[in-house]
Amino acid sequence: MPRTDSAPGCFFLGYCLFQIPSNLVLARVGARRWIGGLMITWGLIASSMVLVRGVGSFYALRALLGVVEAGFFPGMILYLTYWFPAVERARAVAGFMTAIPISGVSRAPLWSAAGLERRRGARRVAVAVLARRVALGAARAVALWYLTDRPADAAWLPAEGRAWLAERLGREQARAAGQHGTSLRHALLDGVVWRLGLLYFLIIAGLYGQGLWLPQIIKGFINN
Repeated sequence: MPRTDSAPGCFFLGYCLFQIPSNLVLARVGARRWIGGLMITWGLIASSMVLVRGVGSFYALRALLGVVEAGFFPGMILYLTYWFPAVERARAVAGFMTAIPISGVSRAPLWSAAGLERRRGARRVAVAVLARRVALGAARAVALWYLTDRPADAAWLPAEGRAWLAERLGREQARAAGQHGTSLRHALLDGVVWRLGLLYFLIIAGLYGQGLWLPQIIKGFINN
């Protein structure tokens, strides 16, 4: 069987390279269109993994998955800044990130069932599990369409609430732009950005290091 050890590298290469470009596109076309489209495409590519017939197609789909998934997390963080004032933003981001461990817990039984079925020579459970991502992507796209790109466009908010929130966020963004600038050059020269980037890198390295290698560690314990 061909080795697939480089699969994480294929994924994270696109994931790292396309995060900033993806957010630049989001700022131009709007969160509803961009994030919704990314999620549906993400689900389609993930579901296509059941069609892999060799190491080449496996690597290609993993790389494409990294390119598409790259825009989701930073895009959602940017989107939250459009809706939540600074004093409420940490709570909103924490609520969003809580979905990550919840999704891991909820999908584990499905993936276990899919693994058992694959060992028996059947693929229908794996197809159903992966197709679930497409359905969830479509549901999130509908939610984003309802939420609108900015509070000023939210017809479901009272007019007074829309005006207050838009004015509050506008003041905060103008103040932040005056303090830190708005160009990519200003961001790359900001020490706070580098410190936060290093902190996030260490967190993600620990999480993915455990997630990617834990199955082999457990296998080593069992074999010994």
